[in-house]
Order: sequence, then structure tokens, then C-alpha cells
Amino acid sequence: LRRSGYAKLQEIKMSNFGYPSLRPAPDGSKTLSVPKGPYGVPDLMLHGLNKTHATEGLVSAHPLEYSEKHWLSHKQKMDHVMLKNTQGIHAPMLLQMEQHFAKKMQRLPCLPSSNILLDTLTGRDE
Repeated sequence: LRRSGYAKLQEIKMSNFGYPSLRPAPDGSKTLSVPKGPYGVPDLMLHGLNKTHATEGLVSAHPLEYSEKHWLSHKQKMDHVMLKNTQGIHAPMLLQMEQHFAKKMQRLPCLPSSNILLDTLTGRDE
């Protein structure tokens, strides 16, 4: 059976050409659990309102917080997919291989390393 042009267009939109989603994906939602005292009420005199206790069970407060936290990895994924779609599978593989070996290169332990090659490959050299 022949498909109409509209159906092909919808299929292309659904495939998204392999690009990751641009919408931020939240981690999920967790509830805050404060340790209960002997009567089933939180014992604030023992545990207090310490920031570490209060934020243990919480996740990001804003939906964009997850997106901002994972911005660099998301950008790298988008760049690799774009390279794959335009130049073929060899281009992102070559870039990943070069970055892998650039991370391994170091100077002697007593000398500081600038990692100029890795900064150039990742675009942080400006």
C-alpha cells in the first residue's frame, strides 16, 4: 500500500532523526521523610531542622534544574547525533575516540597539565 505524503511526514516527525528530547525530564518526585518519635510525631528536639535532614529525600525544586544540571551531556549527545546524521557514524566515533585518548594524556605528577587538546576537542578553548 502507498502512504500519503502526510503520513510520511508524521513518521519523520515521530522518528525525530535520532535527536534526544529537548524538554527537561525531571528525576521524579520523592516525599520528605522525617524520623518519627515514640508517639508518631517527628521529634524536632532530637533531629532538629538541619538542612541535611530536610533535603535528603527531596529532588530538584524546579523542572529546569535537571535540564541545567545535565546541559553539557545533553549538548554533547545532540552534537554527536547531528554529526552522525550529516557525516555518517564514523564522525562521532572518531570524536569520542580522540576525546578518550586526550583525557588519558597527562604530564608527570609534579607538573600541572592544561589539557589544551581536550579543551579544543570539546569546544571549551575560548
